[in-house]
Amino acid sequence: MELYQLISFVNVARSGNLTHSAHQMNISLSALSSQIKNLEQSLHTPLFIRSPKGMQLTDNGKIVYKSAIKVVDAAKDLESVAAGFEKK
Repeated sequence: MELYQLISFVNVARSGNLTHSAHQMNISLSALSSQIKNLEQSLHTPLFIRSPKGMQLTDNGKIVYKSAIKVVDAAKDLESVAAGFEKK
């Protein structure tokens, strides 16, 4: 599992739409789809129910989403802290 996969997962979970998320993240639809599939494989569980209307979190996906948000937020906090370091 990689941080970029969690970021992608959170974005898709929030929007419920793979195409919209890919556009918003400025990556190809196929790349985003692969990231989600690879994350599902590494976690050994489906995270989304896919339908023509969009992507809906599975029960396991809802549990993972809660943890993923914490990880993504912690990474953003770390970037903010590091941005404040004096450049040498």
